[in-house]
Amino acid sequence: MGATLGTLMLRPRLLAADSNLPKELTMQRSDFYDAQGNFLIAKARDAYYALLKRIHYPITPAVEKNIWIADFGLGDFPRVGMGGMIWINRQEHNYLGMDIFLLPGQMIPEHSHVATDKARPKMESWQVRSGSIWTFGEGEPTPELFAHIPESQLATVHSKHGVALGLHETADLNRVNAWHFMVAGPEGAWVTEYGQFQDGAALRFSNPKAKA
Repeated sequence: MGATLGTLMLRPRLLAADSNLPKELTMQRSDFYDAQGNFLIAKARDAYYALLKRIHYPITPAVEKNIWIADFGLGDFPRVGMGGMIWINRQEHNYLGMDIFLLPGQMIPEHSHVATDKARPKMESWQVRSGSIWTFGEGEPTPELFAHIPESQLATVHSKHGVALGLHETADLNRVNAWHFMVAGPEGAWVTEYGQFQDGAALRFSNPKAKA
């Protein structure tokens, strides 16, 4: 049974990793940026591929062609960034299917989805397919989970109620337009998102420096 964000606390349960690959991916900023501070997307892709191999997610030609990778212009990819695959995004029928990939401890910046000429305010749900996450939304603050939020983002986040999700556990956005974000657990995470049609123009970040 799913949980509406803000109503349930769950203990993360991790998927066993391939014993022939490292249990954790250790990263630092210099692994993903050159001396001028330019984001090295190829290095980031390699890190996600290492994660996908460890969790037995096939790296097909479709993945190689369409994987989406971002540091959101924040210059802190090991802590704030994501990879993803938008498999389906149907405006005419108003639904989306997406996979999210997060490296260990990596956070998607806090954001919301507003209405546009093309899309309604977006409702979405998340299912953990591997690893674990802490998903944060609006509601009663859970200070015991703030340590999982990268320090660089603490000053700008509005959603401070955290829910821990483990393998196959789910959560829902508590309302449309709500601020929300997620942070991966110590083994990283693969999360499937189910939601309404997503218009990129609807995306709003609470951190004024963040960009899609």
